[in-house]
This record gives sequence, structure tokens and C-alpha cells, in this order.
Amino acid sequence: REPLTGEAIRKHNFQFLVSHAANVAGNKYAGVKDHAPLPELNAEEEHVSSILTNIHNQISSRTLDSNNDESEVSFEKSNSEISGILGRLLNPLYEFVDHFLYGNNEEDKSPPLLTDEEIQDSFDKKLVPTGGRSLELSIWDYGGQQVFYGLHHLFLTPHGVYMLVFDMRDVLLKDYECLDTIQFWMKNINMHAEGAPILLIGTFLDSLKLENGDNVLSCLGNINDTLMEIADSMLTQIVRNTEENLCYFPINNRERNGADVRIRKAVELSANQQNIYNIVPLKWLHCLDLMMSKAKEDEMSYIFFDDVQQIAKKLQIAPDELYKMLALFNRMGIVIYLPATEKLRSIVTIDPSWMIDAVSKIIRDENLHMFKNEGLDEVGLESDGENLFQNALASRDLVEYLWGIEETEVILDLLRETLLISDWPFKDPSQKNESYYLVPSLLHIGMVENSHASSSVCVFDFSENFLPYGVFERLVCLGCSLKKGNHEPLLYRACAQIWFGESDNDWLIFEHQVESDRLLLRAHESNSESSTYLRMIRSMITKISEQYMCRKLKWRIVFLTEDGVEVPMKEAVEMRLNPWFCDGERTPPEHDIATVNLDDFVNTL
Repeated sequence: REPLTGEAIRKHNFQFLVSHAANVAGNKYAGVKDHAPLPELNAEEEHVSSILTNIHNQISSRTLDSNNDESEVSFEKSNSEISGILGRLLNPLYEFVDHFLYGNNEEDKSPPLLTDEEIQDSFDKKLVPTGGRSLELSIWDYGGQQVFYGLHHLFLTPHGVYMLVFDMRDVLLKDYECLDTIQFWMKNINMHAEGAPILLIGTFLDSLKLENGDNVLSCLGNINDTLMEIADSMLTQIVRNTEENLCYFPINNRERNGADVRIRKAVELSANQQNIYNIVPLKWLHCLDLMMSKAKEDEMSYIFFDDVQQIAKKLQIAPDELYKMLALFNRMGIVIYLPATEKLRSIVTIDPSWMIDAVSKIIRDENLHMFKNEGLDEVGLESDGENLFQNALASRDLVEYLWGIEETEVILDLLRETLLISDWPFKDPSQKNESYYLVPSLLHIGMVENSHASSSVCVFDFSENFLPYGVFERLVCLGCSLKKGNHEPLLYRACAQIWFGESDNDWLIFEHQVESDRLLLRAHESNSESSTYLRMIRSMITKISEQYMCRKLKWRIVFLTEDGVEVPMKEAVEMRLNPWFCDGERTPPEHDIATVNLDDFVNTL
């Protein structure tokens, strides 16, 4: 039914008023979204305001004291108490809204817009102290499987707070895999989100107490020493546990003792980050609201850029200002806007989780996320699903089925641009006559046979910092796009042989040595184009560092002789080491590497 007061008191405006009242009353956030800006109050709305003021007055004396020693015990009780008060006090508001908003009479009562249970649920989920300010948090759970490592650069941002959770029992035993994983995550966060706070959360405190009794404090100290050692240069990002003088926060799994405190600590850190309070023009926020409303109205997770331009024009946002606005919202993770290709420029993704869901339909762990519920067998695509996991090749039919025909090109452009997939230019007679796409993160473990025979080795040594996952996969994508001849590449998870010429010997072998953070490049000793290929690979790695690794990749280049002796780059050039420098050394101009569009860059190599 149309409200008697027009647009002023729509349902979501009413929800926002209640949410705002709860926020002001208890300095808490009730979590109601999609509200419209509040208009000036008319007579009816003044009545609403008076009711909300009454709610404020009665709740304000019952706010939680976060410094109270008993706050942990009384949190749930106080939460329920506030919710109960709200439920009772909102009855007059229900009656008012029924009468003025819907025109109901006593015989034809509609249910209230917010039930006591809904109010209780809102408070249970969102009642978090933020020092008097409202802050909405998005919680992201990163996949720990290796297949997802290449996606990290898309979602790790300096605007986040990171909680790295580990089993203290494994650290105490100095389990290599556990320590390596902790250090891997620390380095990844440091590379892609430098300066963002990291909370180290140690679990199974209860088990440590049970197993070690009075020596548990000594165990916690040993764990602290181990973590300090592997954190090393990243200690400035680690949030210290000042109460226990540790670099991590131990928690009890069985009783959840301390878990809420750690979560609140993360919230406090989020609320205190300077970027949260950057001042932006109000019309930018208005533009964002209208963009979200448009996407919701069209029942889509993105909005076309043409529509964004029309909205911006009405709000008198100039074109150059519009791009600055979108760049800021993209950095903050509010939208996704990547203007690298025509297809990507044509849309603004309003719901980033839509893009993540789309990517994870192809990049997935075959042991955990098999195609069980997608109905591939019902549409004749069961073999396509098997081919994806067995050969890391996604057919056009498969991606169109999983993504939808209309959205396929947009998602493909995103994955191409980020070098998470590449077009597969080879045709197999056993395969259907259609397009295929290589997904390097799904490659299986293996080695190229006879890779050491008649080959010379160039080493890209990244051990000064580290060689993150994703560099090798992106080299494979670039390499396959630049291949020549009819030789099909031999591809494995950490090893690949790609032919860049017509001859049988015109190949390069890439080998990612994970433990030593080295990338080995092998060329046939009779390959006359090795120097050209070396320059090409150096340009590729520089471009990957510029575009995907925050310019933080650091490496040195050495060459290995037949007896394993390392020859530095400068010395190898001077001695015209075969086959790498037979025609001397030429280095690509630095600006050519750093500034060109990726498509142009690949075309000019």
C-alpha cells in the first residue's frame, strides 16, 4: 500500500530510524542496511521521533561498560536486556506505523515491521562497542588451500585487519609445515597489505594446560620466541598482547575464553585505522547509494558504466572526479572497477562477493569442491568438469554454463587481465572444436622429463624477500600467450616447458623451487634465441611485480656452470656465457616495462 506520507516513511526508512535510535542509545550498531537518506521531519515523523527519544532515554542508562571486569559475563545478559526494552517500547511505534503508514484498523492488523526476535537477532550479531562511532565490518575467510594462493592479491588490502589463526601445539613442537604456513601468510599480508595490523591467534590453550600443567607459562614463552623469530622484519605489523606480554593471543577452544576479547580487539583496530575516517565529498556517497539502488532494482550484482556516468552527471560529478571516486571505492573494497580492458571498463561490480563466487566456480580445490551440485551430468558437461581438474583446461561451454552467457566475457576479461587464466591455443582431436582456457593454479604436481639434459641454467633468486605463489602461474599464462610453433607446452604445478620457436630446441623450462624461493630457467645449450628469451622473461617478471606484487619482488640473477658454480650477471655478460649472451646484453628500457598496458606489453614482446 502507498504510504499516506509519500516517500518519507517507507519500510527501510523506518528500519533505519529504529537502527539509528539503537545506535545513539547504546553507542552500538544494529546493522540495518539499504536505508535512504533521512528527510526533514513532518508532523507524523515528529511523533516517531518522540517515541525514539523515549527509547533513547530508557536505554542510555543500560549501556555496556567495556572496561568493566564483569563485562564478559554480563555481555549476553545486558544484550538481551536492551533488546527486551526495545521490543516493549516499540509497540507504540508499531501502532503508529500501522495507522499512518498502512491505514490499518483494529480488525485488520498487519504484523509489526520488526518483531522482538528480529530486534534480538540484530543486537546479537552487531552489538559491538566502537567508542561511540558506527562501523560496519565485512569478515572474509581466506581459503587455505594452495589452489587459492594466486587469488590473494585481489583481496588483501591495507584497509583490513588480519587474524592469523594457528594451533599452538604445532608451534611448540616447531612443526615445519605449520611454521612455514604462518610465515607464508605473514609475508603475503606484508607484500599486499603493508602496514595493516595482524593479530596472531593461538588456539588449544586448554590442551596446553592439560598436557603441561604448571609449565604452561614456559610453553607460551617458547611459542612467543618461535613466532618472534619467524616474524622478523614484519614485527611492526604484529599487534602485541600487552596484557600477557606476548606477540600473539592464546585462546581456550573448549570454553571460548578470550575469543570475544580478540574479536573486539580487531574491531578496535579497525575503528582506529586512519583510512576509515578519510573525508570524501558527500555527493560521492550519494552516487554510491544510487549505484547500489540501481543494481538492486535491476537485480544484478553490477551496474553498467554508462549508467554510472548518468548518475554522476545528475550529481554534477565531473568525469575525472568520477574516476577518482571509483578508484577510491575500489581500493576500499566497496566496489570492483578495473578499467584495463573494454569489457572491464563497461561495468562496476557493486557486490564484490559476486565476482569472488564466479572465480571460485573455476578455481576450486578438486578434493573439497568437486562439481556435485552444479548438474553438469544433466547438461552433458560432466566430461568438461573432469577435464578442468585433470588438465587445468576449462571449455567455453563449461564457463558459459557456470557463469551465464551474458556475464562470461566480463569474468574472462577479469581473469585474463589478472593472469589467472590464458587462452589455450592448442587443439586436441579428442576435444570438442571450441575454445579452451588454461587455469594454471589447477595444474598437477610433476616434472618435465630429462629437463637437465643438454641445458644451461639461469637462476632468478628471490630469497632476499620471497617468491610468492602466483608468479610462476602468471609466467605460464604469459608464456603460453607468446608461444610459437605447434609444440604443446608441458605444464605442471611448479614446472613447465614452453616452446617459443619452431625448432625442437627452442624451448624454455621454468621451475619454481618453493623452499629456496628460486625460479630456475633452463634453455637448450644450442638455442640461439636464449638471450632474447631471457630478456623477455626479465620483462615479464618486472611487469608481474609492477602490476600484481605491489612492486615488492626483489631478485638477483645468477647462472650455473656445469659443475654448479654460480656466475653473477655482470660476469656472465662479460664472458658472453653460452647460450645466454652470445650476442651481448641488451636490457629493455625501464619505462617500457612499467607503463604500458598489459595487452600492448604482451604484443610488443
